[in-house]
Amino acid sequence: MRAMCSSLLVVVCGWMCAVAAPAPKGEYELEGTWTVVSSEQDPALGRLPEGIVWVIASEKLTAGPDQGGDKALTYALKLDSTKDPKQIDLVGEFSGRRVVLRGVYRLEEGQLTVCLGVAAGDAKVVESERPARFEAGKDVQLLVLKWTRK
Repeated sequence: MRAMCSSLLVVVCGWMCAVAAPAPKGEYELEGTWTVVSSEQDPALGRLPEGIVWVIASEKLTAGPDQGGDKALTYALKLDSTKDPKQIDLVGEFSGRRVVLRGVYRLEEGQLTVCLGVAAGDAKVVESERPARFEAGKDVQLLVLKWTRK
């Protein structure tokens, strides 16, 4: 009886530790400030201004000029590092419209490569398609960012 209780205690403690321990989240490796070093996109979309930074903190991404200000855009950030390629979704509210940008990303040696679909239209909710590869094209933007500070 004593051996059975000890075994049960070990199993219960092991189960409680497994439940209590948070799942590892690779998404936290993206937190910090990233500077856009190159961008490619459909010429019809125009050029991305120089000096753009992304500040990633928890589940939020702020994109804009290095000093922020009125031109910065804030998005809710959702990452899924279990997919191949890893997935990124940016969701923002601008002028009463919901914008959902879907993309893929990879992180290699302090360089973040992001390929985002471009959402366009006049609807209350506009959503992009998720690119399957890391290449710019029609309605697809390719960004390379370097980590600059935490």
